[in-house]
Amino acid sequence: MFTLQRIMPFNEAERIGDKYAEVALLQGEHGMTYAGAGDDAFALVASVPGQTKPTEVQGCQHVLKTRVGINAINSAKKRGETAFEGTMDMVVENANQSFRKRLEIDMFYGQKELAVVDSVSSNTATIAAADWCPGIWAGSEGAVCSAHTASWAASRAGDGVVSSVDIANRQVTFTTIPTSTAATDLLNFKGQVTAGTAPAWVTQKGLHSCLAEASTLFNIDVTYSLWKPCSYAVGSVPITFSKVQKAIYQVQSKGYKGPMRLILNPTTWADLLDDEVALRRHNEGGVRQYEVGAEGIKFYTACGVVTIEASLYCKEGHAFLLPEKGKGWSWRRIGASDVGFDTIKGTSQIERVADVAAYEFRLYDNEAIYTGRPGYSCLLTGIVNNT
Repeated sequence: MFTLQRIMPFNEAERIGDKYAEVALLQGEHGMTYAGAGDDAFALVASVPGQTKPTEVQGCQHVLKTRVGINAINSAKKRGETAFEGTMDMVVENANQSFRKRLEIDMFYGQKELAVVDSVSSNTATIAAADWCPGIWAGSEGAVCSAHTASWAASRAGDGVVSSVDIANRQVTFTTIPTSTAATDLLNFKGQVTAGTAPAWVTQKGLHSCLAEASTLFNIDVTYSLWKPCSYAVGSVPITFSKVQKAIYQVQSKGYKGPMRLILNPTTWADLLDDEVALRRHNEGGVRQYEVGAEGIKFYTACGVVTIEASLYCKEGHAFLLPEKGKGWSWRRIGASDVGFDTIKGTSQIERVADVAAYEFRLYDNEAIYTGRPGYSCLLTGIVNNT
């Protein structure tokens, strides 16, 4: 369900202050001397050493508070131990799923708007097609959102509490929409960002922000060719395997060879599946290039096997091509704490709430996503799906 959390293992990292430190390799060795077959005792050129630099990865903290009324707990106890355990298991699992959903959204779109508004009618905002992502909004009734003008110039006044979601029509309705919300405005969950000429984010960098970065990434200048993430513009058309192959070439040209994973929206997946059926029909009796299995479509390329997988948390307008393995090249989560109960060892996970007839527990994490070779990943943009 949570694709990025599944494929990106969590690792503790060395912490310096509030940041995590890694070392990145930015260029190869170039002190190569060339000599003919008959040459001898020749001079060697000066060494041009490879270059490494320390990276800085800014972690992000999430805290989710969950309350359970005393009456609900006592009612479950009266029904027996099994009923009580079942009730608490359901509450804890719902909290864990809710927490991991927000974390997954941050891993995709941290430090980027959740959606661009296409139009507004009364308290209903229609989301732009390229920014539509059903996983973000399904089940979001009750979520509190903020709205900001284009380019984060200013924040709209007031909060928007989601009252209903129309997935088929890409519409989010609020009990009261932030004042003057209009087309091209940007939506986020409340507390993720403070608008301004330089918006102040409290979320980690997500995949989109990392791969679209234009200046520095993890405190290293992206002018280094091995460090600069790749990008490929699909061209405002549905995606095809030919387009995927061209995106793969962007990564392959920097020296990567090995398995990869392409993550895209379920609607984009359907278009690619149609393309696979057409190609298979034309290539009958030839070399197998595509295989549809439980994990996704496996696409056999000169670079390696690419597993193509749909995610509910990926927007319709783009896709992410990521390396699957390598010496620090695959993406991972680093930080001080993976998702877990916010407690001191040996203390109870569930505590009474002062002056409220309820119990409360909290889930917490402190982490960020990271790769030691951003150049081995590619952001595909400009995908327009068939309707």
